[in-house]
Amino acid sequence: MADNSLLGPLSVAELLALWEGAVDSTYAQPFVQAGDGGGLELFTQGFAQHARASQAVDRTTQSMYMLPFSGQTSPPASGAQLATVSLTISRAGYLDHPLVLGAGLVWVDELAVDSSDLGPVRVNTGRRYLLQQTVVFMPGEQGPLVANAAAEKPGYGYNNPAPGTISSVEQPGADFGNVLATVSVRAGAPLAGPPVPASRTQLVTINQADMFVPEQVGQYAYFVAGLNAGKAARLTAFSPPDPAHNRGSTVDLEQLAVTTAFSAFAGTFLASETVDVKSGVTVVGRGTVLAARVDAATGHLRVAFAMIQGTVAAGNTLLGELSAATANVDLVYLDGTYTAEAPVGNVGGATWRVLDWALDWRLSVSNALSPSGGAAAMLDALGEERGLPRHPGEVDDDYRQRASQVADVVSPNAIRRALNRSLGGYPWCFREVGGPLLPGFYFDRTADPLGDFFDMDACLFSGAYTLGTFLFEEPVQYRNAAGFVLQSGRWGSYLDNTGAANASAGANFTIIHPRGAVTTVTAGDKIYGLRSGAQFTPSAVVANESAEDSAWQVLLDYLEFRAFFVVGIPDVDFGEFGFAYDQGAHDAYDCSPFDAFYDGYAAGSAAFNLRVYGAVEKVRAGGVSWALYRTHGEPCT
Repeated sequence: MADNSLLGPLSVAELLALWEGAVDSTYAQPFVQAGDGGGLELFTQGFAQHARASQAVDRTTQSMYMLPFSGQTSPPASGAQLATVSLTISRAGYLDHPLVLGAGLVWVDELAVDSSDLGPVRVNTGRRYLLQQTVVFMPGEQGPLVANAAAEKPGYGYNNPAPGTISSVEQPGADFGNVLATVSVRAGAPLAGPPVPASRTQLVTINQADMFVPEQVGQYAYFVAGLNAGKAARLTAFSPPDPAHNRGSTVDLEQLAVTTAFSAFAGTFLASETVDVKSGVTVVGRGTVLAARVDAATGHLRVAFAMIQGTVAAGNTLLGELSAATANVDLVYLDGTYTAEAPVGNVGGATWRVLDWALDWRLSVSNALSPSGGAAAMLDALGEERGLPRHPGEVDDDYRQRASQVADVVSPNAIRRALNRSLGGYPWCFREVGGPLLPGFYFDRTADPLGDFFDMDACLFSGAYTLGTFLFEEPVQYRNAAGFVLQSGRWGSYLDNTGAANASAGANFTIIHPRGAVTTVTAGDKIYGLRSGAQFTPSAVVANESAEDSAWQVLLDYLEFRAFFVVGIPDVDFGEFGFAYDQGAHDAYDCSPFDAFYDGYAAGSAAFNLRVYGAVEKVRAGGVSWALYRTHGEPCT
């Protein structure tokens, strides 16, 4: 009986037990009794590495299963998932300024401890996590605040960081700074219109290093000197340099306002909602709420919002347009305004530098737990192997059930079902070689001087057998009384008056002959068997094969006659067909009989046909050829 305790990945304890059982006890026991720190760690560190490898093997092999089963030791295949982690963030610098860390703008990296000749060193593993929530530190607030972050890419490996290792905030261009910058302040959108979420203030650099780069969006510029000295502004957008006008790169500045309500407030402001700033009943400003919190020590409500229209001043009131929350503006800590300034020649303007997350803001980030939820797209890979890609919006459980089903392919019914799925309510015609809808004609008579090229018709006569018995498919001739051959062909069938096959006592005879109808029968006409000598005297032509009957007596090569089918689909008029400007006598661009250059293209019809073709192509058997044709309204008979 199998030892169920050994199912799944091996643990450090199990590997230690295996080691104890494999070596001499007099060698192992002193290490075990001394424990880690007494020499056992020389072995247990190796066991820990092997346990990780065993876990990786287990997860990889188990993710090859589409459906879970009773012996599952790790999750089965799933779609791509990003690992997520909860980060605690604190700051200890520039406490007199508010600090906003924007969702989707701040990356935090994993730093792991490695060894070197000089001792332990911290190295960047390359695993990056993007902040998913906007974090707002009010003036004087140090934190810690909590926010979620998501891995840069899907995969189980992004679950690996140990607690406390996701701690390095990325900051390209942290030491950038320059002089002679221009602060441009433009009027906001009219208050009568809808709020336009764009900054009214831009910082334009001179066209020389240093200037801002796109990766610095979300960071802070600090005004060292100039009319805005002492202010710190978050960069919200980037525009490239304009050398033609001697301008360096330009950034938009967030116009962050922070207000305090001592007591008169009600409701809860929602992040990202629009807030109206009112003076009495008149709206004098609008902004987007970033955060609103009640200070636990004072009981005051502080609201941080990005101003996009108008102004805010003490004595105003705030109204959340979605939440209907209200608050008096008893104190304006920051009004979000900047003063326009520009250099004159090489004098004046703004001097700025980028604030460093670590040195200036003294920002610290950590993760209390390892990330979780990361997974590679194994389920999608397995589905693609079966030619069953995931549908848009299809969840894992639905996709795994669909992709795990035995493929509905090869059989004629599988093709019919594929046509039903792809065509919906539109009619279609399925003709399989050898069936009544595609009798075909196998062209193998090249040695026959008469040939039998796919141009044969059938004609049914009434009459009587007058001599002998015809041989199966023997050559026959239709002659008149003078002995002239009117038609050559092959004996097809014979039926007596009861419908039973009979070689001599009957009234019907079928001749297979080259295409061309036999219309009349005259006295003395006879049909002769060229091998048997049998004779049939026709009395009338009962029926000639119709054009529809012979439409599918087509030439098939050696492979096609063994396995071949055709699918007929209707004409559809999806898409733009354009204007045939070379047709008719009164067209503005009448150029008949030349080509119709602007007849358009039925893109929708082409997509319709391609969808049907793709559906059939997925389910047909290998080595079976087929063709798609338009029915043009003909019946599927």
